[in-house]
Formats: sequence, C-alpha cells, structure tokens
Amino acid sequence: ITIDIVCSLGVSRIERDEIAATLNYAEVIRRIRVLTSDRAYKLLETLAADIAALCFSIDQRVTTVTVALRKLRKIEACDAVGVRRTFAREEE
Repeated sequence: ITIDIVCSLGVSRIERDEIAATLNYAEVIRRIRVLTSDRAYKLLETLAADIAALCFSIDQRVTTVTVALRKLRKIEACDAVGVRRTFAREEE
C-alpha cells in the first residue's frame, strides 16, 4: 500500500526552520512501521483511523490529519483502490 499523510498544526506560520517547530515526520514513519508490524489490518479505514490517532498522540499541536491509503493493482483493470479520510482532534 501507499500512505499519504497531511497533518495540520494549530499555527498559521512556522517561526523557525527547525524540526522542533513542526511535526517530526521521521517519528511518524517510525511509529507507523511499529503499528503495522504489530497487527495485520483487514480494512484500510481502520488503519487510517489508527494512523490519525498516532499523529495526534505524537504532537498536541496537530489539529487535523488527512490519511490517504491505496492498494496498488488490487483489482484487475484498476491502478489502485483506496480511502482518504480527514480526522479532527476531539475537544477535551
């Protein structure tokens, strides 16, 4: 599968050109690898929800997460099938 993630932070502008000023995508990737090595997912929708929850847990500044997952060449005569979902951080 392919994974595309867009995380929105609750800031309008990044003030400094440093990893600490934004979400560390290397950490997101590392944690997705751990997540998917521990469990076999049957539904892309479930995986998308778990990835979004993971992004929210990594950085409290993340307000929304859009996850797009695609299975390549899963169905004959179709390049890819998949899902795209946007999740918002729940108010606490």
